[in-house]
Amino acid sequence: MKLKKINPDFKQRVIQFELNPDKKQSIILNSLTYASSKLWNVANYEIRNWDKGSGQKYPDWYDQKSRLKN
Repeated sequence: MKLKKINPDFKQRVIQFELNPDKKQSIILNSLTYASSKLWNVANYEIRNWDKGSGQKYPDWYDQKSRLKN
């Protein structure tokens, strides 16, 4: 994969590697990616649907980190 540079003075650093997980590692990676996508969706939903008139505190990153940890 080759990246095009928009600005020739801007330096980019890209690290690429190929994963070749065995069956057990593949199951673990799939579970982690699934869980992280669901966590992202919940946090994003809370922020997008927060209403100033609701009287609730804005769900900032620190608040969500403590509440959504489990």
